[in-house]
Amino acid sequence: MQVITRRLKREKRGISTVIVVMLSLVLLVIIVGNVVLWSYQMNQFDWERLNENVAITDVSHVNGSSWSVAQSEYAINIGSKITGTYADTQDIDDQYESFTEGLNWWNTNYDYRRQINIVNNEAATLDAGYSVGVTMDTASLFSEGKMRPNGRDLRVVYWSGSTWNELDRDAIDVNSASTQIWFKMQTSIDASSADNNYYIYYGNPSSGSPPANKSNVYLWFDDFDRANKADITTEASYSVKTGGGTWAIDHDTLKNVGASGDPNKLIITALGDVNTAVDMLVKIRVTSLAGGDLSRMGLSCCIDASPSAGSGYCSLFHDDTNSLDLLNDLRSWGTQGTYSWSLDTWYYMRFRVVDPESRVGQIKVWQVGTDEPSTLTVDGSFGSGTVRSYGEVGFAGSRTTDTTYFDDITIRFIADSEPSTSMDSEESQGNNRLDITGTFSIDLSTYSLSSITNVEMHLRYRPSDTGEKWYLKVYNWTSSTYSDNGFNSTAGHTPTTGWNYYTVNLTDCWVSYINSNGTVHVKIVDAGADDDPTVLDIDFLAVKIEIDGVLFTFENHGSVTSHLVSLWVSNSTLHQRYSIDVIINSGDVASNFRGDIGLSDDSFIIKVVTERGNTAVFSED
Repeated sequence: MQVITRRLKREKRGISTVIVVMLSLVLLVIIVGNVVLWSYQMNQFDWERLNENVAITDVSHVNGSSWSVAQSEYAINIGSKITGTYADTQDIDDQYESFTEGLNWWNTNYDYRRQINIVNNEAATLDAGYSVGVTMDTASLFSEGKMRPNGRDLRVVYWSGSTWNELDRDAIDVNSASTQIWFKMQTSIDASSADNNYYIYYGNPSSGSPPANKSNVYLWFDDFDRANKADITTEASYSVKTGGGTWAIDHDTLKNVGASGDPNKLIITALGDVNTAVDMLVKIRVTSLAGGDLSRMGLSCCIDASPSAGSGYCSLFHDDTNSLDLLNDLRSWGTQGTYSWSLDTWYYMRFRVVDPESRVGQIKVWQVGTDEPSTLTVDGSFGSGTVRSYGEVGFAGSRTTDTTYFDDITIRFIADSEPSTSMDSEESQGNNRLDITGTFSIDLSTYSLSSITNVEMHLRYRPSDTGEKWYLKVYNWTSSTYSDNGFNSTAGHTPTTGWNYYTVNLTDCWVSYINSNGTVHVKIVDAGADDDPTVLDIDFLAVKIEIDGVLFTFENHGSVTSHLVSLWVSNSTLHQRYSIDVIINSGDVASNFRGDIGLSDDSFIIKVVTERGNTAVFSED
């Protein structure tokens, strides 16, 4: 039987047709889907557009804000509170807060005091522990019999807001017209702010010894007033020296005898790495000099172990050129000063490196017993050697058989821009005063700084004594002090019996008295101390700004949130578009103040346009 085998062939044409049909269906689904999605989106947009209903309900010229009242309790700098709270000063309603003049005096054994103002000139916080100094004429106080000739009654006191704290102080050149008084800050000061809670008291003929531990005034102090010691490195504070020289305590001074070895340093190991700029001040005297390039002695900072232990930036007396030089130890010589110094003479040497990366060093040298010069002796470079970073600090000794004495080493932190200090006028015990400050906040989210033309303060007050003037002053953010400089009235206000009204305008200087966040600090202070403790009632104290602009009020009557994007102003001579960015939820009212739009007295038309293209119109004939 014959078996016939038939091979079935694939129908290629049929499969291709199927693929084409399937692709067509997919394409059709995509097209239909996109059409549906497009149709949905269009319908959704149209629905939202139809349900949007924004109206301009008011357009008004604005020349003043509402009153900004105190939102926290007043700070009482001098005097005390009797009754009431700051909330009683927010409205004119005969609900008031009462204060009385008083004497917030540290110690009644001291007859006089002067308040110290410290201003942070940095753009960053000045930390507690910073050493600050103030200059005072003590010679005139001695001649007037107000201060003891030895200055024992000169005291520095800090007011924490609740308690007095006497501080250690370092009084330099007492009984002179430029006595320097140094002490350590107890709290930090914010950037570009001030602290006036420090006082100098004096006028106590029977005072004992003042607290004057300089180690509590500076980062480091040592007068070496202790028993002779052949090797100071046996003390934990000075346990490391480099090079071949010797360092000893000799008759209340630090003595270095140089020897070969580079570098010859004594490190203040108690401080470890000092990772910020410091000011180093020491007394230095060279009694014997071998001479030559190796005869060099002074101070060193930014000390590290590269390329050899003890190397760092140096400020040096240098015999080779009888000069005052900057040295990047074991790397490069820097600026050579022109100061000519003498043997067996005590000098002050002040040395600082504000920023090691800059390679800049500053030296000031002057003979002990003379005034510190106002200018630097050397302000130069450490040369071309590799820069150093912060590190240890210490003394630089000679590399040959020279003998150098050091005494009264003082080290303190320094900022790029040191804080400035000043003192208020003298106050005497028994004189009553009142000094209170309040904080107010201008709404700069509604009224921009550019639209402000003036600032006005208004006080309703009632004093028990009509015989003294009262002043309104404001914190000046530029000068960092309370001031009335530039006000329309700086003569103060003399009250009459009963309630008095006292209004002050800051005129065009207002910009210095409002912080960038709208904060305004207002001070109420009496003209001066007197014997009667006046009671002061405050019914209202507030600040408001004068502005020149237009306030637009919008209301959303629709069921969807609206975004207003443009504003048109039209009158007989103007057709101008302004961009705005206002979002209003359904049922809400929103206001938009514009200091860049002015409305004439003629008729005008205002039109606002939403992001969806809807418009609202307001007209004024």
